[in-house]
Amino acid sequence: MQEYFCIGLAKSVYLGLSLEHIDKLIQLQSKDICLIPGIANFWLGVVNYKSSLLWVLDTENFLGISDNKNQVKSQQTVLILHYSNGNYQKKVALVIKSLEGVIQVEQHQSESLFANNSPVLKNICDGLVRQEEKDIALVKTDLLLEQLSQQSLLPV
Repeated sequence: MQEYFCIGLAKSVYLGLSLEHIDKLIQLQSKDICLIPGIANFWLGVVNYKSSLLWVLDTENFLGISDNKNQVKSQQTVLILHYSNGNYQKKVALVIKSLEGVIQVEQHQSESLFANNSPVLKNICDGLVRQEEKDIALVKTDLLLEQLSQQSLLPV
């Protein structure tokens, strides 16, 4: 059985992120996010987090599901995701809309993604589960980071 932290985004999109890759949930002031010119538009910028640069991802924009492209919030809720594989260690902050809690998923519960999901979502997810009337896309952290690197001008 695998545990996932479920988050909500725009347009009733829910993501399940492997609990083992969740570092922390924090609030960021928008004024603390440093804009970087010339990078992909789904990056809000970087922040100083524990004396290191942390990239801040506009998750809804990245997935192509944003419902309010021009709305700037003074404060962002972000989930810090970390991934390490040998010498490879990465962290990224995902801007989220809501926290839905921890879910447990049996390996055989996962289904193929429905046709109406965003193409990016299909590329980063392992499957889909339905819990409490919500379709939750199960994100593979390594695939998410790979997609971010491929679609960015700068590596994450």
